[in-house]
Amino acid sequence: MRVQSIDRLVPWAAGTVGALAVIGPGLNGRAWINLDQSVLPHLPLPTVLLGVGPDIPRRGPFTALAALASPWGGSAWVMKFMVIVLLAAATAGMARRLTSVGAVPALGAGLLYAFGPYLMGRLAVGHLGVLWAAAIIPWALPALISSARSPARAFLWSLLLAVGGYLAGTIVLALIPVLVLADRSRLPVLERMRGIGAVVAAQFLWLVPGVTVARAVGFDQPGGAGFRLALSGWSAPARLLIGEGYFQTEAGAVPLPGAWGAVLGVVVGLLAGLGLFAARCSGSAQGGAESDGEQAPRDALRALALGWSGLAAMAIGLLVPLSGLFDVTARLWSDISDVQPFNLAREPHRLFLVAWLVLVPGVAWGAQWLGRRLVVLEPLAQVAALALALALVAPQIWGMDGQLRGVELPAAWTKVRAAVRAQPGTVATAPQWSYAFYKVGDVRRSYNPWPDYLGVDTVISSDADKGPSRESDPRMDTIGPALDAYRTRRGAGLVPALRTAGVRWLVVPAVAQGDLFPGLAQQGGLEPVVVDPSVSLYRVTGGSNPYQAKRLWWGLWLRTGAAPGDVVDRAVVDDSGNGWRAGVSGTPPGPGGRLVIPQEHGWVWFPPSVFTAINQLVLLVVALLSWRSFRSDRDIRAG
Repeated sequence: MRVQSIDRLVPWAAGTVGALAVIGPGLNGRAWINLDQSVLPHLPLPTVLLGVGPDIPRRGPFTALAALASPWGGSAWVMKFMVIVLLAAATAGMARRLTSVGAVPALGAGLLYAFGPYLMGRLAVGHLGVLWAAAIIPWALPALISSARSPARAFLWSLLLAVGGYLAGTIVLALIPVLVLADRSRLPVLERMRGIGAVVAAQFLWLVPGVTVARAVGFDQPGGAGFRLALSGWSAPARLLIGEGYFQTEAGAVPLPGAWGAVLGVVVGLLAGLGLFAARCSGSAQGGAESDGEQAPRDALRALALGWSGLAAMAIGLLVPLSGLFDVTARLWSDISDVQPFNLAREPHRLFLVAWLVLVPGVAWGAQWLGRRLVVLEPLAQVAALALALALVAPQIWGMDGQLRGVELPAAWTKVRAAVRAQPGTVATAPQWSYAFYKVGDVRRSYNPWPDYLGVDTVISSDADKGPSRESDPRMDTIGPALDAYRTRRGAGLVPALRTAGVRWLVVPAVAQGDLFPGLAQQGGLEPVVVDPSVSLYRVTGGSNPYQAKRLWWGLWLRTGAAPGDVVDRAVVDDSGNGWRAGVSGTPPGPGGRLVIPQEHGWVWFPPSVFTAINQLVLLVVALLSWRSFRSDRDIRAG
């Protein structure tokens, strides 16, 4: 094997070892349940990607790979394997872009990029779409920057990034101004805009479903007021330079102790500033990427980091998150992010990746410049990026202080899933909040895992904790007040409300707040099926026993023998203008937010999902044509 091939394999191997060292305690078939993360043995297909709500497509299509292993309980294994591959790809991608600084500095930069607090924090809270973007962008940069020369190639890379869903896609959209400035070719503006248009068009993979759902269900996310940096004081900018500052202090990367994070941030900032200045000067003198558009594909990071593009990256990735430190700018960002579609970027810290793409190569270039000018420091300069990477990742080793420790799901969870899937029907959970402190192995605050774990229509609240909220699912307008009344006053209207909303099953998992719903077994109309300290399952009896339609993954519902006029449970929100239809006519919602099928129609459909399916099909056709065009162009160049 050639030395060059070995050098290319080393970053992949180092990234794999680093990933194993971080997720080691959780490297088994057990679940990860932490904040936004539900890596479970069973995961459903992400139907929301075809415009079936009520939530926007937070999960990318890549989660479908894990869903395919769900029947055998292997979804958690697939997701964890994917994490290892993504971290290795991020390491190797950055190292590949920096081979000019030497094998060891390039490897250190790759590890610094992949294992800094930013990506580690996103891994801890389950934002795997961000990991997807971070892993692919270094590989995609040459195509994205030179999109005007090969729109087909840029479209394919952008489409691959879109597979990460809106978490990855919003980062791509934030990169657009940087890419425009980084393209210093002499091509006409129209051709350059065509290339950028190809990059944006690929993001329709998640944009169209997201807009479709938002329009159909009136989806309204809160703005950025609650997503400010979890940093304050003089050290905040320095700590941000290494990727600290995730708004949720109870989860994320393990913070560096004391002032150590600020010290390392200062080191990163000084090296990066020195490196970017030196690269700018040497590039100008040598006719580098900043003056030669032809060079951009071969030296993508240089093209991205220097000149106005580098300043734009810093403004997006650093100044926008830092705006939360000051009340005036924080209010301004909150007002902007309150408006659709800007609330997709309501959490400004996510945009730090744009700056990180510039800071990491700057560190490598700065260390190289010091080593060349100060011979006595050359050995230290060779390993500077590697040393920084090891110092930053040290607190995250072996499970991020328990955040990535796999938890054994109680046996009663398996019984609940088996009972529900044996007699499918709509499920409600109590508490109904989207976030709660679940007692699973230990107490973990997490997004409600039951919709994923059960894989059936599950009604949960839009509320992150409790209190008034605008519900995305109108059935919660019936269920929520009844659950709150029972929890606070032991009201008697719970069972009628569940019947009205078409709920067949009530799941009551154990939470840290104690037994919030005692005495349910004595309620008439609730039949205990599973009773366990970890979770209880009740069947709702005495109701209309509504007909259960079969939900197909593309968003259609088919009748299979229900009597005319029966009420059909559904998993999406109806809207008078853009909701489900029976035949070609609009169908008004029934009791509790359910859908009544008129006697003259035997099937129902959801127009937004059909529109979205057409969009996805068009993207597939364009991808095939782009691949054919790219291959033809490559053959011509080779000839």
